[in-house]
Amino acid sequence: MDRLLKVVRTRTDPAYTTVMPMRTPILWSEALLNSAREAPGQEETTDQATPLLHDPTVPRNMHDSYSELVLPFGSSSQVKEEYINAWGGIRTGKLMEHLDSLAGSIAYKHMLGPGVQTLGRIQERGFYIVTASVDRLDMLAQLNPSRDLRLSGQVIYTGRSSMEVAVKMESVGLGLPEETVLLGRFSMVCRDANTHKARAVNPLIISTPEERSLYKMGEQLKHRRQSVLLRSLSRVPPSLAEAEALHSFYLRYGQHDCSDGGAGHDQGERIWMGDTLLEKCMLMFPQERNVHQKVFGGYLMRLAYELGFTNASLFTRGQIRFLSLDGISFKRPVPIGSILRLRSQILHTGTHTEAEFPMLVHVGVKANVVDVKTGSEQTTNDFRFTWCREEGEGVPRKVVPKTYKEAMLWLEGKRALALGEEIRVTVRHIRRLILSNAADTLAIVIGRSSDRAAPTFLAVSAASLTKELASMSSFPPATAAVSIMLLILQTVQRVQSNKETCTRLARRCARILLDINEQMVGRWDTAPPGLIRNLETFQDTLTSIHEFMKKLTDTAWPQRFMKKASIENAIVDYTAQLQDATQSFQIATLVDIHYAVSTRATKPKSCANIPPPPHGSGTDGSPPTQGETRPDSPIVMESPVGIRPSTPASDIPVVEEPEEEGLMEHIVSADVLETRGFRRYHQSEVRLKGTSNMKGGWWTGVNAGEVEGRPTLIKRYEGSTEQPLGTWIHDVKLLQNVFHPSLPQMIGFSEDSAPTPFILLSNVQTRSPQALLLNTLQCEGLAACADLIVHFYQDVVDATLYVQRQRGLDDTLAQDFVDNASFRVDGSKTIIMGLPPPKDGWLTVRNYGLTESLKTVVLRMLPKGGTIQYSRDSDEVEDGDIIRRLSHLVTLVRGLLPADNAPVTLSSRVEALIRNKEDDEENDYFGFKGRPKLALRQLRLSNIEANTHEHTWRENSNIPPHKFSVGDFGYIPHGGDFKGFVTLGNVLKEDLAKLEIESHARGVQWSWKDSPIRRVPMEPFALPGDVICWTLAVPTKGEIDCQISHWSAVAHVADAWRFLLLHGKVLAVEHNIKPEELMLVTNAGTNQDFKIHDFATSPLSMQPTVYQRFGSSPAFGHNRPGFDNETVHHRMLPYQSNIPTVMYLLTSSSADFVPYWSHNPVPMPSDSRRPNLKHGWTYRIGWCTGFINWIQLHQEDFAE
Repeated sequence: MDRLLKVVRTRTDPAYTTVMPMRTPILWSEALLNSAREAPGQEETTDQATPLLHDPTVPRNMHDSYSELVLPFGSSSQVKEEYINAWGGIRTGKLMEHLDSLAGSIAYKHMLGPGVQTLGRIQERGFYIVTASVDRLDMLAQLNPSRDLRLSGQVIYTGRSSMEVAVKMESVGLGLPEETVLLGRFSMVCRDANTHKARAVNPLIISTPEERSLYKMGEQLKHRRQSVLLRSLSRVPPSLAEAEALHSFYLRYGQHDCSDGGAGHDQGERIWMGDTLLEKCMLMFPQERNVHQKVFGGYLMRLAYELGFTNASLFTRGQIRFLSLDGISFKRPVPIGSILRLRSQILHTGTHTEAEFPMLVHVGVKANVVDVKTGSEQTTNDFRFTWCREEGEGVPRKVVPKTYKEAMLWLEGKRALALGEEIRVTVRHIRRLILSNAADTLAIVIGRSSDRAAPTFLAVSAASLTKELASMSSFPPATAAVSIMLLILQTVQRVQSNKETCTRLARRCARILLDINEQMVGRWDTAPPGLIRNLETFQDTLTSIHEFMKKLTDTAWPQRFMKKASIENAIVDYTAQLQDATQSFQIATLVDIHYAVSTRATKPKSCANIPPPPHGSGTDGSPPTQGETRPDSPIVMESPVGIRPSTPASDIPVVEEPEEEGLMEHIVSADVLETRGFRRYHQSEVRLKGTSNMKGGWWTGVNAGEVEGRPTLIKRYEGSTEQPLGTWIHDVKLLQNVFHPSLPQMIGFSEDSAPTPFILLSNVQTRSPQALLLNTLQCEGLAACADLIVHFYQDVVDATLYVQRQRGLDDTLAQDFVDNASFRVDGSKTIIMGLPPPKDGWLTVRNYGLTESLKTVVLRMLPKGGTIQYSRDSDEVEDGDIIRRLSHLVTLVRGLLPADNAPVTLSSRVEALIRNKEDDEENDYFGFKGRPKLALRQLRLSNIEANTHEHTWRENSNIPPHKFSVGDFGYIPHGGDFKGFVTLGNVLKEDLAKLEIESHARGVQWSWKDSPIRRVPMEPFALPGDVICWTLAVPTKGEIDCQISHWSAVAHVADAWRFLLLHGKVLAVEHNIKPEELMLVTNAGTNQDFKIHDFATSPLSMQPTVYQRFGSSPAFGHNRPGFDNETVHHRMLPYQSNIPTVMYLLTSSSADFVPYWSHNPVPMPSDSRRPNLKHGWTYRIGWCTGFINWIQLHQEDFAE
């Protein structure tokens, strides 16, 4: 990334690099006055400023947003005094404050353009930008207080309303090469200034390969961030390896009292995590506000950094150094005047593998806003930092979690330290390369001490380097560079003037190649593409140096004397090029590894070593389905031999079919029985209680039972064939490796000698989700049922992703798993997924993704499979209000769940709606509390604002044509239908609402004589007077049927829902009806059938005369058919005309217009007689019928 940023920076206009949009200074008193004027119920008394138009569709160049800020620490003692800390270094917290401000300015610069210097007021611009998160800030080198510091960055990726901003810090000045000391990434989002909803950002213009690489990197970072959020420990349980590591840590450190500090323990001092809490409470003043009149996010970063630094220093009892910011989440703004409470806690500690870092400390800082009236707190920010202790002796202190919540924080810290450790190992390796080059330079300098020995020293050095490089020349990627380097070593010995400088230059070139060879010995055949590209660039530099030295040897002394200055400048330039090449190898490799490590850390890993399944056992069970096709999807085929499920589906190795005895040995292995706590039971130890009443998939036949006096559930695998035994083995091997609250929890299984294999499950009282949802719908209402369905979706997603990660499944295999699973609900209303049956040679092909599969299985849990349409003529009489409620429910849920092509996670909007209240940390895990009540009005309005509530109900029977118009509102009397619809008014004609209306016409034609019958769309064209003309090409003797539809509809149905939700109650009260009875027509139209038939035949006069030779008979000896034979006149001969006749059908959406057929597309006046068709043509104009779409709220929408 660093190299790419440098390349893109070269395209920047220097006049705009320091130009950044700044806010217009405004007094706090004026801000308070403006806030009071904008409060609800206050009238605007000041003149509104003319809005500054901003077009989000105008694309921007990537280099347009580049900005930089130079802090002159090396050249200004006054500036350095403002940033210096107690140890003579630079305050990192203040630098973070600048980085956040720089990222915001870069985002505004991208939106407004490179030349805008004044931001102006937010309301004038119409949008504002906030920091959503900080992914990482990694220190690549220590800050040098004696050098200037340059902070820079630019936008590298844009989404619909988000931007990825890359920032970095570089040490510059003192005649030394520029050194990158920090790389980081900010995620910024754009919001509308009035609605505070997402607003589109300007897209990026990608014009060079470097910009394309940066854009792709930014896109991948965004997707990785979403993936990390999906696999957060707050959503899914830890992996098996993490659970084992936590358990081992607890056995080693957590079983002793840490209150005495753990003195005498051979593993060091132990501290409870709760005892490391350090907090700070302070009042937020307006001097630290941002352009949004909220507390500046960079200021919060500085406060959090300094509190975390203090806590880490107290914990390590020594001086520490900042290593990385592992992440920041900005959840909500901090108001001016609020009380902010910062809590810092040590989350994880680790020992570095080398002596320079005796201790690593991962610290979390949480910022909460305190409500003075109630004392409640809301989390606004969550910060994560890593520091190290650079010196010290003895065994470091250990932080030990006590509660489950602390254990999850401990594991999160462990993940962060593991990721940072891999990055820092790479940094140290690159640093060794730099030190090695410095040592070689020092050896050359030492060689100056003896002028007499210098030629011998240089000759020996050249010979030694030549010998070392010779072993490297046999590898193709380095052959060209080594050959040029050997020529340089030969040429440098003939150089007379500037000999030492040229020799130093040659040794640095050779040292770079030797260091690369040292790391690549034995691996040149698998050299990464990035290294090869850097070698090619370095090869060009070596070629230039060789040509320069060759010119020196061929140039006479007088000419060298005259060009002394240019020669010295050239040497300095080549030295800089070598330094750039060194940094290119270092930084490019570091960033590549940084990105690779970050990506690998988030990829699903199989934590359970599951052996191959038996013959006929697959990893999932999906029966063959019809109608599910996706041509571009990978086809997953099941083989009758064993398949290891922990490998990707695209590269599944086929293994030998295991013997049944081997499978049995694996099931009874000591690791399974002892380590994982399972036990095998004899049939006599198990008592069944009653008969099974569970039905559906895997749960069929599960009985209640008793084992050793304890209640349990028993699943038996009955049958006389080998299939039940194979299914039993498949389930046992799967359940012994998965531990998730939404999956069955196995506690034991039968012995080999059992005539009927069985497994024992934890005793959980379950019921079908359909029964629970129906009961919730009837007793608690639509909102509670919608909330429950969304939580069901979360449970299914968490369990599916857990199984996908544990077993290494791709999305297709994960779809097989969830599509064929069966579901139950336990007492805490958590979904329990039954396992899918094993597949034996099935083929599964789909044309939809994992998100749609997850939504489908959840919607199937609804009664009647989640029917969304209903007929007023039958359903309301038969099932009362249930069908109508289900229809409302499915409409709501589809707007809350992700779109079919979106990631499987819920949107932030939905998560905010259903977020549970923060309970006590132990009750949150071990107990269950009721979810907060949600209002149906709240859910519906949220969907409306998100444009996911576009559903309407449709009726096309018993609708008189032209009776309804778009915007009509009214009601149907109890027990009636649409024939008795009472129209109360029209919201458009009465100017009650502003709705965009669109008119449409559609036609389709077909012929009953075709086989198969094909319905072909018709293309209309408009004529004056709201007349639509349809063109038909009628073949000779042809008969064409067609159907024409005219309708008008509300363009955005969400606007109609919003109007009905906000004003429906008022309209109902005015007309003395119940609000839930009010219906609003959003679509009204007509259908009409037509037919045209050509009875005419081709005239005889159009047939050419056929002359026969005298005395000859007709061809082939046959007589000419008689005059009445139809083959003469009706069979199409080659010389007959086969051109179809063009006919025109004229229709209109107006009730006063009578449609008609015509040979002419010109419409007739309304008061004139319709033209007659030519002889031989007949037609039919069918009955006109109507149809409407309407919306209607439910009684619960108006509940107080």
